[in-house]
Amino acid sequence: MFGSKRLLRHFNRRRFALVACAAAYVLWPYVALYRVGEALRHGDVAALTADIDWDSVREGLKEDIADQIVPRTVGVADSLPPFGSGFATAMAGTMIDRAVTPASFAGRHSVLLAADSQPGASMLSGWFTGVTQFEASFQIASEEAKMEPVRVHMDLVEAAWWPQWQVTRIWVPMPVLQHLQSHAT
Repeated sequence: MFGSKRLLRHFNRRRFALVACAAAYVLWPYVALYRVGEALRHGDVAALTADIDWDSVREGLKEDIADQIVPRTVGVADSLPPFGSGFATAMAGTMIDRAVTPASFAGRHSVLLAADSQPGASMLSGWFTGVTQFEASFQIASEEAKMEPVRVHMDLVEAAWWPQWQVTRIWVPMPVLQHLQSHAT
């Protein structure tokens, strides 16, 4: 009898530890998103540099703009000629390189949190797309972007000595990209 009680307690401890680890893993990306939001609100450039893969985010935004400038369908009569589309894509890339930096996103001037009006963003949903991938969608406070939420993709990456969730892609509505462009020039 004594041995079975001890075995049951030992089993319950292991089960509790397993459930606690699983719960911590599920909550981990939400905590990372909260940290990014706090860094944006308080202008913490160092935290934004660590929590966001800026090169990857810029490349994704460049792809989004290029898709808007140059339609991917073949035979579209109103598309730009090759030189014009290349020039427009390069201009958009330059604008993104200048505008999408930790310093430009920090503080009250963050395009994702505020567009000249009340700051704030509300999380609509968050979901795992893989064991090491997480996506979330946010409705930002900007009136011009209420039509479509901002989506954020995060990957679990190896940091200095411990893995961390890092933002690797952001999809923003075109009005927000245009707002970003108007403040970059």
